[in-house]
Amino acid sequence: MGGFSVSSVLTWDTTAVIGYTFWEHGTFWAGYRAVGDNYTSNGKNAFKFDAVLHGPIIGLAFTF
Repeated sequence: MGGFSVSSVLTWDTTAVIGYTFWEHGTFWAGYRAVGDNYTSNGKNAFKFDAVLHGPIIGLAFTF
C-alpha cells in the first residue's frame, strides 16, 4: 500500500498463492493477484488513471 498523495492518491497490491514442491529444489505455484492505482495529474496534459487490474498468476521457483 502506498501513494498517500505523494505521487498517486492510493496504490495497493495483494497476492494469494499456493505452492507444490515437486522436487527438493523446485516448486510450482499458482495464485491470484490484484493491483489498484488511483493517479491524477493536473495542468495542460492532465491525466487520470483509476483502475484495479487483476488475474491469475503461475510461477516456477528454483532454490539452491
